[in-house]
Amino acid sequence: MSPRLQSRTALRIILDTNVCLDWLAFRDAGVDHLARALAEGQVELLTCPPMRRELQHMLEHASLARWQVDSAHGLALHDRHSTLLPEPTPGACERLKCSDPDDQVFIDLAVTQRAAALLTHDRALLKLARRARRLGIEVLRPRDWPGAELIQDPAETAPAEHPIGR
Repeated sequence: MSPRLQSRTALRIILDTNVCLDWLAFRDAGVDHLARALAEGQVELLTCPPMRRELQHMLEHASLARWQVDSAHGLALHDRHSTLLPEPTPGACERLKCSDPDDQVFIDLAVTQRAAALLTHDRALLKLARRARRLGIEVLRPRDWPGAELIQDPAETAPAEHPIGR
């Protein structure tokens, strides 16, 4: 897997595992704007090995059987639209300590890579939003992402094709 070349205007973002699942498995219309932005190269999705391993584990999890997820295709799509970076040093950002140690890697990668946004549904990460904003990082739910307004004009765009399943 090699990093994709990105436009200098692409926003660098991080998606937590649940947002990736919304995109790759659940057919959640709330992330159609993200799927479109990724497909059009308007955002650069940043990831690292532990984040990718967690996503792979969840895509292969038996609890997703009813969504008929093609986990190999989902992971390939994720890889095609993401830039794999080295794992950040644990606790790389002492100023932003997540109450859930399993989620610390997301905030550490956002800080070390100067991502514009970390999109998440996770309460432990969302609690860091105000302090992360001081570092130039928006931590918010996908539906609240201001980048969506810049990317999506519902009157002019068709729904994004769902990448996986059925």
